[in-house]
Amino acid sequence: MMAASKTLSSVLVSFTILSCLSLYAKATEYQDCGSAGQVLSVDLTGCDLPPCIVARPNNYSIGITFVAAKDAQSLDTQLMVTVSSSEQVPWPAPSACGLMGDKTCPITEGETYAYVLTMQVRPEYPQIAVLVATSLVDEDGVVHACVELPITVV
Repeated sequence: MMAASKTLSSVLVSFTILSCLSLYAKATEYQDCGSAGQVLSVDLTGCDLPPCIVARPNNYSIGITFVAAKDAQSLDTQLMVTVSSSEQVPWPAPSACGLMGDKTCPITEGETYAYVLTMQVRPEYPQIAVLVATSLVDEDGVVHACVELPITVV
């Protein structure tokens, strides 16, 4: 009886610790859209569960932590906004090389990178629901990370 009580206590303590840690772990649920590397986490400012609501005017950041699929000299950000099932719009974005904190290009296979892109949601943007795909693509066309998030602009 005493051993069962200690086991139950250990389980309860472990559960409590994990529950507390999960309160501090911020991540946004996403859909992988063809990553050759491994996406470890995604974080969009103020969004845990899609659809993500973004208010105009404001700045929002998307963070993608990923493991590089292969060595690469450069890495570009490609944004694709799907407005309807038949209309996709490419959105301009800067090179990913300067958006990885203290790391930059070239990138090394198997190494972990933390990419953060901050975008402005301008007041003139319409109120609309879209699907945004963010891809990190190297010079050979290899997609190291690709995540899709449904976003509603309000």
